[in-house]
Amino acid sequence: MPSEVIRPSHFRRKKLWDPSIDPSLNFNVSSMFPISKYYNVIEKIHFAFYKAYLSGELDQAYIYGKRYATMAMCSIPKHEYYLSPAHLADKNKSIRKSTEVIGILEKVVAGMDREEEERDRQQKKYAERLAAEEVSKERFDADLAMQGVHSMPNGVPSPAALSVPPATPAPTHISAALAPPPPPFPPPSFKDISSEPSPPSYFEAMASVNGSTGNFIAPEYSNLPPSPMRKTKSFAVKELIDIYMMEFSDLKRKGKIAIYPLGTHQGKMREYNPMRDSTNGCAVIAPLISIHHMRSGGPGISDDVIERVIDDEAPPILRQVRQKLGLRSEALIVPSDVHDYLVDEKLLKQDQFVGVCGGNILDTEHLSSFYNLLEGKESVSKMAATLFFREHVVCILKMTRSNGEVCYDLVDSMPRDVVRGPPTAVRIRCKGLATFKNALFWYASKKFTEDNCNYIDLNDWDEMMCEFDPRVFQAFVWKA
Repeated sequence: MPSEVIRPSHFRRKKLWDPSIDPSLNFNVSSMFPISKYYNVIEKIHFAFYKAYLSGELDQAYIYGKRYATMAMCSIPKHEYYLSPAHLADKNKSIRKSTEVIGILEKVVAGMDREEEERDRQQKKYAERLAAEEVSKERFDADLAMQGVHSMPNGVPSPAALSVPPATPAPTHISAALAPPPPPFPPPSFKDISSEPSPPSYFEAMASVNGSTGNFIAPEYSNLPPSPMRKTKSFAVKELIDIYMMEFSDLKRKGKIAIYPLGTHQGKMREYNPMRDSTNGCAVIAPLISIHHMRSGGPGISDDVIERVIDDEAPPILRQVRQKLGLRSEALIVPSDVHDYLVDEKLLKQDQFVGVCGGNILDTEHLSSFYNLLEGKESVSKMAATLFFREHVVCILKMTRSNGEVCYDLVDSMPRDVVRGPPTAVRIRCKGLATFKNALFWYASKKFTEDNCNYIDLNDWDEMMCEFDPRVFQAFVWKA
């Protein structure tokens, strides 16, 4: 069987695009982000690809073309909304453009091959000229030796040397025309190829969305999306995770945090009664628990209420929302779609909505917006929030006891093994906001995989590419 022919530009392209080395090139999408956000990203990438190609910037065109094709043909099709009729036009357009991009990519690669072949020819000529000039120098030295030219101790040539015509001088420089070609310039910053204004800052984006539930997931792109930025200093997130784990254990030991197992978890009833199946229903379960909390007469709700929501109330709503959106029976749902449904059905009131925020869950400045919303401008005694992070939604219930003590419950409907016994849903009670902050860091740390940690260690947070970052979170906050 003949071996595969390696094209001249193979190693050059390998340097530009190697997902096995750079995890940011894998482009993992989340079905809990609106698919329209991803289509918006690849439209900007498509524009950048054509601009680079027409400008003859082959390296940059190759990067953008590979990025578009990978996202459009491999990443976005994994989104639960990909087959939804509501996004059929975007889907068909991305498929058509992918075919065009792949065709042009072949031209880009052919151009890179020609450049590498020319580079090889120039380097070969340079090596041949260098060898020829080295031979000339050796001959020159040999001529001097044969003619008996030598210097006297004081540096004055001997009389014999003066009577012999000088040999042809050895070349002292290499022809500039045959000098080795310089290495290619690195592709310019992706932000440089657009003349549009810079994207809004994180805080500007946050300030513009309070009071709306359906039009925000992350700051809107107003520029071309760059690759994630390399970290400017060494940072091991695992060391930080170890600190969170130790602090969490210490707070548990002091009685400031308590973990209570619940009698069920999402998806538990699937094998017993499909009509009560709540698999992948966290986007519905979390706001329903929040609604019960805000409607309750006392400071909070019982475990029985939470268990009833998971097994009985969530399943029929899940079926209705999925059917309305054209999703499969166990598809994940975008949280904002659920909130819109609950408002339309009068289960949530728009005047109860406090705000929405998001960003890097490991950044205290980003989280401060969330904590400020939870505390409330008027110190509301009972509030609730749904928090989306790493393909899952949990709810946070703020309650004020009769003695004035403020507690925060983090309710996770997924089966967890953080307590003795079989994995089950849990309710984590935190005494005070400071304790809750630690519990949230602990919760986030538990969800990071090895690949996530490697990505975080290699990349700084970049708002322009936040949908692909494992640290991204989003929270909706409501008041009673």
